[in-house]
Amino acid sequence: DCSIQRRNQKVIEEAPSPILPPEVEKLLRGSAAKLAKMAEYRGVGTAEFLYQPQSGVSTFLEVNSRLQVEHTITECVLGCDLVEAQLDTVHGIPWSPDTTTPLGHAIEMRVNAENPEKSFQPSPGKLLIFRPPSGPGVRVDSGVNEGMSIPPDFDSMVAKVIVWGPTRSQASARARRAIQELDVVIED
Repeated sequence: DCSIQRRNQKVIEEAPSPILPPEVEKLLRGSAAKLAKMAEYRGVGTAEFLYQPQSGVSTFLEVNSRLQVEHTITECVLGCDLVEAQLDTVHGIPWSPDTTTPLGHAIEMRVNAENPEKSFQPSPGKLLIFRPPSGPGVRVDSGVNEGMSIPPDFDSMVAKVIVWGPTRSQASARARRAIQELDVVIED
């Protein structure tokens, strides 16, 4: 997958990467699997690599031995539930996805309580309106409700809007529609 970041925070994530050549994607997937096998790792995790399209160089960054916020796009393109996989693994139940070949395209957009007029600084406050989008290929992960407060002490993320489509252009169209339908108002 690939991401658009602001201040080292992912804002938009998509999978599969639209710029990663298929042979490089195959190499990185194989490298991640080999690393997990050599480390005798059992569980859900993320191996991160950096790809430089200008030079074609791929660099290993890190392994996170946990689910990451963007795990939802992996779930969408692989048709699996990674939280269930994590729980099964903890209980000694063998698990493997039905496929490791991405099917379709997924995009995740983080909805953050930030003020664009103040360099996107966190903007905690009372959530007056929260009307998430819906429809085919749209998923919203959130733990908020209208009337609750968004505290200043934690991440400013209010929700994740995840879309899936058979192609990248269809996923992009669903993403545009979903963001247009989303209605969020936070009073500071």
